[in-house]
Amino acid sequence: MKRMMMVMIMMIKRRRRRMRVMRLRMISMMIRMRMIRTRMMRMRMMRMKMMRRMKNRMRMKMMVMKIRMKTMHTRMKTRMKTRVRMKMRMKM
Repeated sequence: MKRMMMVMIMMIKRRRRRMRVMRLRMISMMIRMRMIRTRMMRMRMMRMKMMRRMKNRMRMKMMVMKIRMKTMHTRMKTRMKTRVRMKMRMKM
């Protein structure tokens, strides 16, 4: 009888301990999940920022390229004009 009681008590204690361990594990898992989620969010934010920056840079580059192209065209036109003039002169 006494032994049975002891065994019961032991079982209950063990179960309690197991419960506690399980709870701790659950809590740790939750914390880890939250950490991972926050990290993911942060990563996404960083990526978004990077993408925005890249887009802005690309836009700037495009603008610069357009301006350059325009200047190049005007230069080419002037050069062509001078060349045509030179040719005309040569013919003269």
